[in-house]
Amino acid sequence: MAPAPHRPGRIVSGGQTGVDRAALDAALTLGVPCGGWCPAGRRAEDGVIPARYPLHETPSSDYAQRTAWNVRDSD
Repeated sequence: MAPAPHRPGRIVSGGQTGVDRAALDAALTLGVPCGGWCPAGRRAEDGVIPARYPLHETPSSDYAQRTAWNVRDSD
């Protein structure tokens, strides 16, 4: 089934503070598939990204790798 025009098919996020986490919160609340890559150790500006966000860790703690992998895996 195709997603409705006003509803995204999937949210890809790195789980950083601000709009990244807001997008994940909205997706989880509305049942929209979501996920993405985050740095090793679930590293973020404010500490550790909470486990409730369905993110995979990259091998590196580098933010650039997280961003590159999320872009690579987005459509």
